[in-house]
Amino acid sequence: MPVERSSCAPRCEEPVEEGVSALGEAVEVMVARLTGAVEARLMPVPTVLRALETLARSVSELDGVLTRMLVETADPVRLTPREQEVLDLLCAGHSATGMARRLGLSPRTVTKHQERLYRKLGTSDRLGAVLRAQRLGLVPGAR
Repeated sequence: MPVERSSCAPRCEEPVEEGVSALGEAVEVMVARLTGAVEARLMPVPTVLRALETLARSVSELDGVLTRMLVETADPVRLTPREQEVLDLLCAGHSATGMARRLGLSPRTVTKHQERLYRKLGTSDRLGAVLRAQRLGLVPGAR
């Protein structure tokens, strides 16, 4: 008798989260080992760079899949008008100080807006925020 998806979902979430956590740890271990191998001159730098490029492509593909899934299933990201202004300036490459001058705010206030943007977009830095915002259609760019 097949197991219904709904009856499996609550039990399946925990192993998936554990798997993602284990994957993160495995990536950290791999990077540490590659770093050690390069520093000990056990592995040529070009070989390590190819391995890291492959890893980066794989992570990027996974990010793309997850982003598409979020766009399809999640509530849309809702930004305040000020957060949208900060995002637009972020995309244009402005620093927090530059944004503050343009918007007539303190740099600390702009930094707080950036932190809220990162949280809403599920990122931890400027580049991640810009790329995710582009994928979500919040700013012009690649999708």
